[in-house]
Amino acid sequence: MKKRQTAVRIARPKTEMVAHLKHHLRLLKEHMQKVVAGDDAYCGEVAAKLRLLVYEGGTNKALLLNLMDEYNIHPTITINGPPVIEVPPGYPRPGSVVKLREYLEGYVYFVHEEGTHYEVSAKKLIWMWASQAGGAHEDEALDPEFAIPRNLRLRIVGAPPLNGVLLRIADTVHGLGLLFLNELETKTKVQLP
Repeated sequence: MKKRQTAVRIARPKTEMVAHLKHHLRLLKEHMQKVVAGDDAYCGEVAAKLRLLVYEGGTNKALLLNLMDEYNIHPTITINGPPVIEVPPGYPRPGSVVKLREYLEGYVYFVHEEGTHYEVSAKKLIWMWASQAGGAHEDEALDPEFAIPRNLRLRIVGAPPLNGVLLRIADTVHGLGLLFLNELETKTKVQLP
């Protein structure tokens, strides 16, 4: 097989990337609504959109985070939850005001199984779901910190608890994406595509 030569890549205009961001935020919202309506099959699609928008790893550049950096617009959120939750030093605590990257590094759940303790951040959950269970791939085996809570027979308001965690992350990313677009439009005084 002939090896493909790497060519110089041609940059796309920022306005085009902003238009794509709006498109992917709309699709994320549509996929979220399907999950809320009870179609668990769309969880992989939600995770895939989150991966495209906010997952940074290896050579992957996250569309939303990249545009936030390009335009130097970083909306913040306040972490909710009771202030008594124990969080390791250096991680956002309930009441902390954080930017999106900090939020993604924060813990969204813990798993204790047979003497092993797993700590899962929003970023890690996005990666596991998108790359192991229907977003970008269907793996034959799952990481234990993903498989254990995913396989619980527990249902909360008719859905697996992990769906709620994913939707909370997606809702936060979607909301911050819309805030970014609003601030960008205000800052540039240009009607975005």
